[in-house]
Amino acid sequence: MRAVIDEAEIMGGLYGEGIIACRGAFDADWANRMAQDIWTVWDEEDLVGCDALKQLSRTHGEIKSMRTPVASRGRGAGRAVLEHIILIAQQRGYTRLGLETGTHVAFAPAHSLYRSKGFVASGPFGNYRLDPHNVFMELQLSGGAA
Repeated sequence: MRAVIDEAEIMGGLYGEGIIACRGAFDADWANRMAQDIWTVWDEEDLVGCDALKQLSRTHGEIKSMRTPVASRGRGAGRAVLEHIILIAQQRGYTRLGLETGTHVAFAPAHSLYRSKGFVASGPFGNYRLDPHNVFMELQLSGGAA
């Protein structure tokens, strides 16, 4: 698979684990309201993943809405977009990058991917509250261009 990452691509219907993923989940108005940047990963003409980055403060970003369709998992799309977002966060000077994800077994591959890139368990941040259905992770960054 040759991953191509497009910034702020407007999407429309990708499904995985019964959760609406990229398509229909993002549009330009949503991204503007949420103050998020969106990236997509393509294999030729097939949308194989997406992710978003939200700025929480000058030094803290949040990874939002990472999705990869079931049929495309294990091919590197998630890793490609995650590495891209980490690079962008470093270039923006963030010193930490957080995320919130689920506890269901379906999220285990995502947990593994995040840990492989240095994310560790953390507590709630922003407006999140501790919940048995949520996992919080954080990556400490050096900031500056990587």
